[in-house]
Amino acid sequence: MLINQGNLQSLTTGFKTAFQTGLDNQSERMDYSPLVTEVMSQTASEEYGWLNHIPSIREWLGDRIIHQMTVSGYTLKNQHFEQTISIKRDDIEDDRYGVYGSVFKMMGEEVARFPNRYVFELLQKGWQQKGFDGKAFFSTDHPRLNENGKVVTYANTDNGTSTPWFLVDASRMLKPLLYQVRKPFSLTQLDDPEDEQVFMRGEYIYGVDGRVAFGYGLPFLAWGSKQALSDTTFNNAISSMMNVKGDYNRTLGLRPTHLIVPPSLRKEALSIVKAETLQNGQTNINHNAVDVIVSPWLE
Repeated sequence: MLINQGNLQSLTTGFKTAFQTGLDNQSERMDYSPLVTEVMSQTASEEYGWLNHIPSIREWLGDRIIHQMTVSGYTLKNQHFEQTISIKRDDIEDDRYGVYGSVFKMMGEEVARFPNRYVFELLQKGWQQKGFDGKAFFSTDHPRLNENGKVVTYANTDNGTSTPWFLVDASRMLKPLLYQVRKPFSLTQLDDPEDEQVFMRGEYIYGVDGRVAFGYGLPFLAWGSKQALSDTTFNNAISSMMNVKGDYNRTLGLRPTHLIVPPSLRKEALSIVKAETLQNGQTNINHNAVDVIVSPWLE
């Protein structure tokens, strides 16, 4: 290929098309998507203390009750992520650039899949890392107010010592986890003949980068268990999660939508949720009760 600005622009357009193709082809592999609220960030970090002050609808008797919102207490700082490759000028001149189409498709695939790693890590570490209420995300003593306005607690875990698994209610606008985006991922290039690496090393640089963060949202929308996964522990978790109350004992109306397991619990999860009958021939009451996500990003 003759190296000139027009040909380089066409080449870059082709690379960007391949990148977008890889991005689009992975839409079904974005296992994290139902679990997160995607928040567009406007600054270096965002605060989420307001999550602790979401009131319910009440009958209007007398004056309104004003719930003051606050943004202090839980902050997510955006982090910068990147992936960069170089292509030799000689390869372009020798018309070998076609072999790089697959590379750019793989870059698109990686961008689509990469949040999985961090989202499922949040679940995995939910017994150690804290959320906006100052408690471990999976805890037996999250604070709430009872009918008299006194601070009491609720649980979103039954702990245990076996392989962790999770239930999530992903039916609401706010999700149990947060995916904060300051700068969406995009593909850029350094291919001007006056760029240093082009002049000095005969290399064209292509890279993707973005600024994002991951964190915890509303803990009552998730249940974490380290009990051995079985019909009994699954039913107990469903019941416990649906019975969690909000402030002033209001019914939250929780209905788990997803069972999330690592590959080692795939058989148990599918037996519980997908089998139409039990081993004794009785109808399986949990048939299709929730969707199952088997995540390779969980251990």
